[in-house]
Amino acid sequence: MSSNPSVNLTPVYEFSASGATGFSPQAPTARWPSHWLYDMSAQVSSIDPLPRAQGSFSDVHKGSLTTDISVAIKIFGVCKGEETNIPILEHYRREVRAYELLSPNHPHVAKVHGVATIGGGPAIVIKMYENGNAPQYLHLNPHASAHRYVLNIIEGIKSLHTHLTRLDFTLASV
Repeated sequence: MSSNPSVNLTPVYEFSASGATGFSPQAPTARWPSHWLYDMSAQVSSIDPLPRAQGSFSDVHKGSLTTDISVAIKIFGVCKGEETNIPILEHYRREVRAYELLSPNHPHVAKVHGVATIGGGPAIVIKMYENGNAPQYLHLNPHASAHRYVLNIIEGIKSLHTHLTRLDFTLASV
């Protein structure tokens, strides 16, 4: 949820695979009962063309909101009408559900602003952390306390594990 009360936010619901369109919005179901993330599509004002990071199902681009806030936009790679979208959209749904369960105020867990539709596909809008991921930060800051940094990561993971289990931690994702 955006921390800016002047921004008009509309709740968003889950997406599901559809052979004809790739994905389509659906009303909430018992399987996905809470919807705490908001549609930020109208607030996204720009997106860098080249990704800052890449994953199996998505690319992370730097972007900005109409309020001049820098954000990271995780864009999931879907192709219109293709069966290969099913695992991508399933991963997107799981990730959105995980963000809905997280405490939004933990100092060592990324803040999620909401979701968006970018280029016809689903995306997640996250606070931009200019220092990059763990390896980038430690490389650029050789005098930083790696011990303190690792303890902060452990605190964040501990917080995550009170609500869910994440199986694909890598240094690039922290």
